[in-house]
Amino acid sequence: MQDNQTKLYYGTHANLGLSANSGVRLSAAFQPGSWWDINVMGGAYRLREKSAYLSSAFDYHLFSYDANLTQYFTIHTKAAVKAEISGTYNGPGILLMILLKRNAASRK
Repeated sequence: MQDNQTKLYYGTHANLGLSANSGVRLSAAFQPGSWWDINVMGGAYRLREKSAYLSSAFDYHLFSYDANLTQYFTIHTKAAVKAEISGTYNGPGILLMILLKRNAASRK
């Protein structure tokens, strides 16, 4: 926002609406060998962001999902040397909602 007398811009933060997530998450651990551990995790959920502020409103619904795979390997038992390989996948999501409008005083 702009203060038209001082010509300074400032920002404010406020909770303006509904933010809801609901879903399910599953995880499992496997040990294919004494030197190899695997952890698998995945989830699916519904996101909703809804708000009405000033002359604008939005109501977004989104189905999303994610997955994570982590593998641990024992390289040397006596020296306690281990290695890890992991990967993550994230489906679509809602990160941030921003509405920018210029007022008549800022167009000069």
